[in-house]
Amino acid sequence: MKNKERFIVGLSLDGTREMHNRNRSNSYDKIDIPFFIENWPEQGVKMTPSPGTLKSLAEGVIHIHELGFSRNNCTFACGVAWDKDEFGKAIDYQQILQEQLMKLAIYYLNHPNILPVEMLNIKFIAVAAGINNMLDKLCGAGTIMRCWTPDGQCLPCHLFYEVSKEKGVKLDDIDLSSPCHLSDEQCKGCILETICPTCYGGNYITYGDISKRDPYTCIITKIRALAGSWMIGQMLETPEKYYALKDFSNEELAMTAKGVIQTQSFLEQTGFMEELQNG
Repeated sequence: MKNKERFIVGLSLDGTREMHNRNRSNSYDKIDIPFFIENWPEQGVKMTPSPGTLKSLAEGVIHIHELGFSRNNCTFACGVAWDKDEFGKAIDYQQILQEQLMKLAIYYLNHPNILPVEMLNIKFIAVAAGINNMLDKLCGAGTIMRCWTPDGQCLPCHLFYEVSKEKGVKLDDIDLSSPCHLSDEQCKGCILETICPTCYGGNYITYGDISKRDPYTCIITKIRALAGSWMIGQMLETPEKYYALKDFSNEELAMTAKGVIQTQSFLEQTGFMEELQNG
């Protein structure tokens, strides 16, 4: 396609046909998947699991790999009640997520040439480096992202638009320049803060405070860290074999190993592992 290198088209694809149709109104068969693979093979897709599709998470991620996409930005939505599906049916999201992530971890160990999704391929170097060395936020709102509104406002991102009409929020009113002052008080002392995603716009909409974090994201991040640290720990035995680690320097491998050990020790010492085992 002419001029395709001048722009990038992102695709939201939520896993298998059944998963995607459940989340996005039976639209899977309307997507020209080969068009995206042929024109933007490195762009990958955006996959958003929901409580109702969580039990098929591993199957959905593997499906996207098998379609031929090299990247899958699979992330969990903030501000969602993960303990029930869209019909109000209760689900044990913690148990389901553990099982699904371990299935994925084993898949990547058996397919070393595939780049794991970032929900498992966690940057444990950041854990080892610590919060004081965290230079960039895990969200681009207010720094690499801007939203200009029809009335001329410049906001940190589009999620601030509706609330800005009510409260008059402007970019200058909120300092998003550095992560150092954006910590939730409840997160102080947690070594996983450097790898824990947050949505500042979602936080503001829900809590009226950009720093107050979604409690479900906390639990999900710890489960991800537990599964991811196990997977990366296995890969560190032969790092040259795995796409996720093969280009790491010896120093980066050492820092990754340190972060893996710190993560597992933290989750054990804080009682999180025992909580999961006891349900």
